[in-house]
Amino acid sequence: MDFFGLLWIIFPTFLLSMNTINMQYDSVHIHMTRAFGLFIAYSGIISYNYFIKSHSKSINHIQNDIDNIDNLFKIRIIISLILLIIMIYDNMNSNQWNYRHIRFGMIGLLISLIIPIMGLKNNN
Repeated sequence: MDFFGLLWIIFPTFLLSMNTINMQYDSVHIHMTRAFGLFIAYSGIISYNYFIKSHSKSINHIQNDIDNIDNLFKIRIIISLILLIIMIYDNMNSNQWNYRHIRFGMIGLLISLIIPIMGLKNNN
């Protein structure tokens, strides 16, 4: 996993305080910072996975490409599930979110999971 992204997920308040003026960060700041960390980690994982797979000495390039795509779909699903867990945690520990926001974000995330799930299903 991308170490820089992991830092943003684990230490969002500390890293925000290093980049902005001294202020009180609410749960929205923290949640969006963690989502930013997941994006960085996801981008790093995808890039690393593509680099390793594209430089492997495989005789069957078509199967290698299908395996690579399957791995990318699996990574996307795992990262989205981690984001869903963070959303649930942040929503349960904050009074700044209401149920309309919760449903909107979580339903959108669940709908976006249809693409990688269908991609895995079609490749198998």
